[in-house]
Amino acid sequence: MSKSRGLSRRGFLKGSGSVVMLGTVAGSTVLSRTASGAAWMLPDTSPENPTASQLATMRALADAIIPNWDGAPGALESEAIQTLNDPYYGINPYISELVSDLDAWAGTFWPWWRSFTQLDNGEKDECIAERLGYDSWPASLYKDAYLGVIALTKLNYFGGLVNSVGTNYIGFPGASEGYAPASAAGAYQSTDTPKAIPDNNTTGVNSYITVSGAGTVKDLRVTVYIPHTYQGDLVVRLYSPAGTLHTLWNRQGGSADNVILHDVLVSTFNGQNAAGTWRLNVHDAAGADTGTLRFWSFKLRTRLDGPAMFASADAPKAIPDNNPAGVSSSIVVNAPGTVTAAKVTAFISHSWRGDLVVKVISPAGTVHTLWNRVGGSADDLLLSGVAVPFTGQAAAGTWRLEVSDHAGADVGTLQSWALELLTHLDG
Repeated sequence: MSKSRGLSRRGFLKGSGSVVMLGTVAGSTVLSRTASGAAWMLPDTSPENPTASQLATMRALADAIIPNWDGAPGALESEAIQTLNDPYYGINPYISELVSDLDAWAGTFWPWWRSFTQLDNGEKDECIAERLGYDSWPASLYKDAYLGVIALTKLNYFGGLVNSVGTNYIGFPGASEGYAPASAAGAYQSTDTPKAIPDNNTTGVNSYITVSGAGTVKDLRVTVYIPHTYQGDLVVRLYSPAGTLHTLWNRQGGSADNVILHDVLVSTFNGQNAAGTWRLNVHDAAGADTGTLRFWSFKLRTRLDGPAMFASADAPKAIPDNNPAGVSSSIVVNAPGTVTAAKVTAFISHSWRGDLVVKVISPAGTVHTLWNRVGGSADDLLLSGVAVPFTGQAAAGTWRLEVSDHAGADVGTLQSWALELLTHLDG
């Protein structure tokens, strides 16, 4: 049968921040039921001991959410599966139901009655999309459990990522304008959690994350996981190194259990220095119910104050006299993204600069002439911060400066040159 649309792997990672609630029934942490989710839909909330086949299906489900996840960044696949299979997080009691639901759907709507693990990557994406109700199909009765798997898989994956500067994973870390090795861009996780939240205490509990590196905040996305028996008690606040406050959660949600805030976009701190100590404060504003700040993290994109400079390492080089082939010097650039501005600086000692032709060539092979036999009999040539038109081209690769002498008698040397780049990397 024809399919109208699948849920792409990028689709799982893009979009606005989400909130997934977990609940507690009879002492076991389980997914909260939606209004339409009567008890018969989720008949068994006791912990399960999944079979190897069921765990393999859960691996396939999580891998469809985050492809190639057993590489950098993030946790190993075995660690993520351990989390999904831990009754504490609420997915374990529904593994058998989820596997049956996926296999039944795959067997009904794809040929040859295949199980979910036998589908190709595109079919897996589409199968999950349909069970979530994103296609023309009704959503699965276990939609809450699917959403829980998505949230916990993301938490595991991104939780292992620490300050991966200049790396473009799907949805993270994204753009740093003005790439430099000292950028503060990256993901940071709490190392002083879990921490118990004092009951009915406005002082609450604090957790700290220290950021180092250059740049001001361009984009900040926050993830917080708080198991608690009454989320309406909680106030969650984030403080920047400058002391600016942003409230992430303010006693909403009523009597529902637990809070997962995932990738919540916060613009309050845009333009502030990224470096310094960030503080998350959680306090409980009512009695009886208690909980724990188990984990928090944030993903940071920066706007740097200046471009990156790349200098030649193979100069000085003598320039052959009266030889159009000239001399070439290379600079290898490892900055990601595309060029938004570029400048060249070069110093050439020569006794008749009117002999010289100077060209810069981008990694894409585009040639721009910086100097073409002007200046007459004057000595030497200094090009300082000359703008060159390579906007939109990839920054990474080998850049070349070519200098040639087109008349006899006078000679010279390419002493040094440098490339100044401002780049942009789409997240």
